[in-house]
Amino acid sequence: MHDEDRSCVTQFRMGQMFIRGNSTRDYELAAHWYLGSARQGYREAQRRLGALYALGYGVPRDYIRAYAWIKAAASQGSSRAEKNLGKLRARMSEKQIYFARKLAAHYYRNYVEPFLD
Repeated sequence: MHDEDRSCVTQFRMGQMFIRGNSTRDYELAAHWYLGSARQGYREAQRRLGALYALGYGVPRDYIRAYAWIKAAASQGSSRAEKNLGKLRARMSEKQIYFARKLAAHYYRNYVEPFLD
């Protein structure tokens, strides 16, 4: 495992810690840690960050960013992300889907492709 692999897993786990907090949850801090992990190509962080955007937890609700992050996870074989995309598309306009696909292509080039083996 590469150092950067451990880093993205650690960042993901920090995000999880803030989601699963026993006394208080801090979705904003969870989103911060998920973003660091997602930018390193960690698909579960990408999916969960997308979910936070879809729900507006810790970040402004943004279906376009939600779609783009979840699509990044789906492009790496996440079946849960594929299911999430279907539900999300049902809430989006055609214009939103158009821009979401453009952003998803950008995310793929920057946050998936560089980490493919």
